[in-house]
Amino acid sequence: MVKDPNLLVFFDVDYTLFANLFNVDGEMLSAVPSGTKDKIESAYDDYTKYLLYTKDPYKYVHPLKSVQSFIHGLKRRDDIQIYAISATGSSFDFQFKEKLIKKHYPDIDELITVPSRDMKITVMKCLAEKNTLADNCVYFFDDDLQTVMQALHNGICAYTTTNLLWFLHDFLDDYTTVTLEKFVEYFEATPGKMSEINEEKEAKNMIRSRAFSI
Repeated sequence: MVKDPNLLVFFDVDYTLFANLFNVDGEMLSAVPSGTKDKIESAYDDYTKYLLYTKDPYKYVHPLKSVQSFIHGLKRRDDIQIYAISATGSSFDFQFKEKLIKKHYPDIDELITVPSRDMKITVMKCLAEKNTLADNCVYFFDDDLQTVMQALHNGICAYTTTNLLWFLHDFLDDYTTVTLEKFVEYFEATPGKMSEINEEKEAKNMIRSRAFSI
């Protein structure tokens, strides 16, 4: 742990640190179910049982090498705290993820789990406050666009997994040049653009609410 960090960086786990495919009876299963609400709930129930009763449920989950290199580069700084953050509702899911992160991402300082994705924002802001840091000293990477937009709305420097992978693709031959500053420079227009999208969405919702109240 860094005693007095100047920056906090958070990485989502599923589909950000890892490519999530699971071995089920010799077939590949994605962690994300699809279909109607009832089918989705059933799929999550089955998935929870699968995690609980399968000896090696994460056998086919693989880290993204470019992301590993990016995080390793970040860790060269002595003023940065790096977290993995994941929404999970079970202790055994936490244990599986913690084991994977320790094995494949030793530069990550800690895994934080929250009961829902909305809680990620709360946790990040609380840690920023604890370290007396402004919200824009917090960087967050997640594959879920809604969560990223929510983080941006709260002043956090947030990017999608795709943003990060696009950037890393351009630096695959020389990871020594990959820094957080270069990433921000590369995508400096992204937060502003996504904030515009978020503001436009809120304006439309406000107009819609007024229309219903008339």
